[in-house]
Amino acid sequence: MAAEDHAILVGISRYSDQSFAPLNGPPNDVQRMRDWLLRADGGNVPVENILTLTSPTNFPADTDPNDWEPAEHHFQRAYARVVTDPQTRAPLRRDARLYLYFSGHGFSERRDQATQAAIFTANATRFLPSNICGTIFALAAREQALFKEIVLIMDCCRDAELNLPFSKPAINAGTSDAAANVRFMALYAASKGGKAQERSFPELNGMTCGLLTHAFLRSLEETPPDSQNGVSSTAIKQYLLSTWADVCGSIPAVEPEFISPTGPDIQFSATSKQVLQGFKLTKAPATAIRLDISDALRVSVVQCYYTPTAATVTWTGQAAIPLVVSGLRFFLKLQPGLYRCVVSGDMQKSVPFEATGVTDVDI
Repeated sequence: MAAEDHAILVGISRYSDQSFAPLNGPPNDVQRMRDWLLRADGGNVPVENILTLTSPTNFPADTDPNDWEPAEHHFQRAYARVVTDPQTRAPLRRDARLYLYFSGHGFSERRDQATQAAIFTANATRFLPSNICGTIFALAAREQALFKEIVLIMDCCRDAELNLPFSKPAINAGTSDAAANVRFMALYAASKGGKAQERSFPELNGMTCGLLTHAFLRSLEETPPDSQNGVSSTAIKQYLLSTWADVCGSIPAVEPEFISPTGPDIQFSATSKQVLQGFKLTKAPATAIRLDISDALRVSVVQCYYTPTAATVTWTGQAAIPLVVSGLRFFLKLQPGLYRCVVSGDMQKSVPFEATGVTDVDI
């Protein structure tokens, strides 16, 4: 278990200002993210380390519009609980990961040249634009080196607003010398000025969810893992973007914006229900070889290219990514079943096999 990992999940679906249309996706988005974070093969975050802030389905008719929740101070309080010692209120620095997730109506500052976004709070109005700028809170945690890794997901519109300022964290704005070592990953539902979308998904029995959230969780499930049964932020980015049109279906949507860590990748657990199938080359090829793997219906699934100096894997319809080969052995994530591997080049052969994840396939 990632015992020191923490998460704050915010989903705002109802607003006191009627100019903000009600949303159906945020409560489902938060629940799905929470479910993944709790999974042993997902985020593996302790339940007590996950804070959720969501708006009630309906507010009582006599509720003061200023009291609609969650408001900015609710998030400030949750953020303070995560980043400070409860007794001394001094900053806590954890060798762990922080997840910050936001779903709701959002915007970006038009003059801002950085990639940033905020969501409006439930009590916001166009004149009193109370908001939570997820980017600024994430970057504040990075600058103070409060966590070793930070994952920010903003499933909201990024309307380019001229006169709406971002909120600021109520913490000291200092910088730690260790900030350069913090790995930071951010995922935005749209580029600046773009619109996020929520959809009803048949595969979720008609549940309405944010398009970005659905695509991200699907990528965590389906991205082929490495030999350690993990997936990197780079692999998730490549898979998410290459399958975006498929997720959107007949209704197109602008591609999300993915900010990768500047240093080493952030690693996630592979949550796919496929098996991790091992392959073993019987000898080191003298020249380049290609492995074409097709399923029982002779449908191409994946191609692997191996040279004495490098190797790549290309899943059908996706971009090539590096293939980790250790001791002439590598792994691919496959659905259980019957396959055939056709080898061309220096080692021509055809090898039928069953993907079970139990024994290696000798090539």
